[in-house]
Amino acid sequence: MTGKTIEVTCKCCPDKFIARVADRKRGWAQFCSKSCAAYWKQYGRRRGHQSLEMRQAAIDRNSIERLQRENHVSDTSRGFVYVGGFGPWDDHKDC
Repeated sequence: MTGKTIEVTCKCCPDKFIARVADRKRGWAQFCSKSCAAYWKQYGRRRGHQSLEMRQAAIDRNSIERLQRENHVSDTSRGFVYVGGFGPWDDHKDC
């Protein structure tokens, strides 16, 4: 980051983060993450405070789920491979 920075407490949760002074003057940098900003926009209030153990468990669970989704999508061995044609609609042709 360039420019002066300060440590700020998130408007939605008790986390602290580093923000630029110029952004704070514009009214930006109120939230530590996009998820906190979305929560505030939807509900208009602070999140319920969780213990550190509960928050870490949620982060771990989300990380595992994200990795599973990424691995599921990037697995190319599961797709169909058609040799000598463009698919089942093209099987009647002699190649």
